[in-house]
Amino acid sequence: MDLHIIHGSNCPDSLRHIASLSDWLKELFLPNISVFLGRGHFTHMEWKRLQRFNPPYGWMEVNYNVIKRVISWLPDQTHLSIHNRSSDPQCVTCAVVGNGGILKGSNMGREIDLHDYIFRGNGAAIKGFEKDVGHRTSFYGFTESTVRECLRGLTESGFTGIPDEQETHYIHLPESATDYHWLHNLLASKDIYPGVTNGDHVINIFADKLDKLFVLHPDFMRYIKSRFFKSENLKGPRWCLYRPSIGATLLMTALHVCDKVNAYGFMTENYDQFSGYYYDRVKKPLRFSKDHDFFLERDLWRKLDSLQVIRLYRRT
Repeated sequence: MDLHIIHGSNCPDSLRHIASLSDWLKELFLPNISVFLGRGHFTHMEWKRLQRFNPPYGWMEVNYNVIKRVISWLPDQTHLSIHNRSSDPQCVTCAVVGNGGILKGSNMGREIDLHDYIFRGNGAAIKGFEKDVGHRTSFYGFTESTVRECLRGLTESGFTGIPDEQETHYIHLPESATDYHWLHNLLASKDIYPGVTNGDHVINIFADKLDKLFVLHPDFMRYIKSRFFKSENLKGPRWCLYRPSIGATLLMTALHVCDKVNAYGFMTENYDQFSGYYYDRVKKPLRFSKDHDFFLERDLWRKLDSLQVIRLYRRT
């Protein structure tokens, strides 16, 4: 089936309809916001407007010709084709799979794989964990730096490469001006990190996947941060580094392109009963990054679940 990014869904009980019934959520949720950058998004007026914001929320300090070339190359963002595996042909169902330890021993793999689309990100190790996390990947979300870090630090945990199936598409989250230059150099098959093997390796990984690579729109990144993830961390000394986690960003992406969303492996109230990650060999506590606000994210998932906008997997 086709997943229409323009939200032309006929699903009678889509999450967009449910969101419109909530006084709280209908003021925050913009169902028709541009999620991905597309070829038609580069104009002189757009360049001037987005130059006001630093990446990932705009194009400040990014070279004009770099942005122009990257956007002119991007694939058509109107729709993506994928096999329909849902029992409900009217509604697009999506599973967003985090890497939380709550999934270890969960036996959720088969349920996850029954969704039309499956989102994963970061060190999404699959081989050997299929029973708990499934085996399909429709969208893999990443930043250039996280791929390098995961390939360097998580190989022993089972992450030996990014998901690479016929149905897999890739969602790039530009963190800084460097990410746009990385995309530009990817097009030219050049290494933006001279002499650094890992940088060249990441470019090689995506070199044959250009027609399946999508880039989140700066407006979307700014919208979810300012409306859904307005953290107290923004008042601290590291305010400029704060951003929603990749998992949170992917879950919000799914909320804007799917009709029904189920979230697995995300932080819940009982997170401390489980290891930090499902691929941990021994139980380890969850590591909290000062660049993210996992407790704010946890509270948002709980609230969206209570409104039945998402179904959050809880394990008791």
